[in-house]
Amino acid sequence: PFSGVMQTNRWASFKRHQGLQCLHIMVRQGGDIVGGAYFYSSRTRKGPSILVAPEGPVLPFDNLALAEQILEKMLLECERLSRSLGIMAVRMEPRLPEPGPAFMSQFARSP
Repeated sequence: PFSGVMQTNRWASFKRHQGLQCLHIMVRQGGDIVGGAYFYSSRTRKGPSILVAPEGPVLPFDNLALAEQILEKMLLECERLSRSLGIMAVRMEPRLPEPGPAFMSQFARSP
């Protein structure tokens, strides 16, 4: 309920055909997938780019402590990847009703 079609393998395939770079970050716990996101970035632009996770990340928002831990791991991976890919920012667009979990308030909200 907190995500949509833009976080699916099919959408990632479509975006690859459009020329976007697709990065899939997945977090496992005990062999189970507990969270993740597809991030998209343009390869053709000159200069720094951004990673965008439309309708993501996919997190277990029904368990806020776990969701916060997973998000932290995902952001560390984004930071690691950003150095090699020339990424200057990360944009996440989870499907959450206002006001959202407290840990998400650390991020600026787009108008």
